[in-house]
Amino acid sequence: MINVYDRIYGQSKEYHGHYKSSVYFPIWLRAIKWVKEPVLDIGCGPGQFAEMLFDHDIRTYTGWDISQVAINMAQSKKLGYAFRCTDVFDEDIEPSYKTVVLLELLEHLEDDIELVRRIPPGMRVVFSVPNFDSETHVRIFLSENAIHKRYGTLLDIKESYIHKFSDNSKIYLYDAYRCTTNME
Repeated sequence: MINVYDRIYGQSKEYHGHYKSSVYFPIWLRAIKWVKEPVLDIGCGPGQFAEMLFDHDIRTYTGWDISQVAINMAQSKKLGYAFRCTDVFDEDIEPSYKTVVLLELLEHLEDDIELVRRIPPGMRVVFSVPNFDSETHVRIFLSENAIHKRYGTLLDIKESYIHKFSDNSKIYLYDAYRCTTNME
C-alpha cells in the first residue's frame, strides 16, 4: 500500500500546490480554529495543512505519514517542523500533544478504531471523513449517523461542519475529544 500513496503524492498536481489552491482549503480553514498546540498530525501528507498551521503561528507540530514521498515534500517546505515517515501503529501517541489531527485518514485504515483507541483520553481530536469512495478508501460514511455510530463510543464530538463539493460529494469535519470514560 505504501507504493500507492507514494504514487499519488508524486503524480497528483493537487498535492504540489500551495495550500490555498487545495480543494481542502475551506475545510482546513474550519479545522484550524480547533487546533491547539502542540499538534500531532497523523497522515500529514505533503505538508500543505502544516504550512497553513505555520502561517497561523502554530510552532509546535509533528507530522507523520506512511509515504516517504509525502514526507520528503513536507520537509522541503522548510517549516522547522518534525516530519517522520512511519506507520502510526508502530508509534505511541504521547499525552504531551494537545491536538491529534486526522484529516482524511480514518477512511484509509482497516484498523481505524484501534488508532482512535490509542489516543490518550481527554485529548482533542480534529478529524474528517468523506461520504465518497476513492482508490485507497476502505470505507465511506454515507451520513453523520454512520460516523457517530462508528466513533461515538470513543470520541465525544463537540462541533461539526459539512463541506459540500457537490450534491453527492461531501466531507464531514469534527472537533472532538477522546472519551475519558470507557463507553465501549
